[in-house]
Amino acid sequence: MAGIAEGTLVASEKAKLRKVLSRVDLVLFTACAIVGLDSVAFAAEAGAQAITWLLISLVIFLIPYGMLVAELGAAFPVEGGPYEWVKMSSGRLTGSITAVLYWLANPIWVGGTLAAVTIATLNDFVLSKPLGTTGEIVVGLTRSWRSSRSCSSCSWCGTAGRPGRPPPPTWRRR
Repeated sequence: MAGIAEGTLVASEKAKLRKVLSRVDLVLFTACAIVGLDSVAFAAEAGAQAITWLLISLVIFLIPYGMLVAELGAAFPVEGGPYEWVKMSSGRLTGSITAVLYWLANPIWVGGTLAAVTIATLNDFVLSKPLGTTGEIVVGLTRSWRSSRSCSSCSWCGTAGRPGRPPPPTWRRR
């Protein structure tokens, strides 16, 4: 009896979901995730062998990961992704831990990338003498902390360098 009820629940939940992204959108999102600021510098330095490593990572990681996510998404057609999948199999606590770890990884990755770019820019183009170890640690921690902040608190970042645009609301309040 429980299997029939669950099948009906899955069917009713699946009927609510809408496909918003096309296949082209998903391929382009994946390409943007792979070819980011952190990998462009590596590819430029490595030269033609970067294509070989990209193909190796495609076969070893990206295709299996995509198949895993596609299988889980087809088997459990509910909104929520990894949180819902783990919650269904192991409960709310482990689902919550998964969601927290999943979202904690993003600011650390983005913050680390921004910190590396900021430190390299400061050392090469801004400062006459490179930052020492302490300076690099301070800049790295500051950039990582700032990237973990809410985007609403730093909404001015996107428009700060564009002339002809009005200042964002966070500037007008002061």
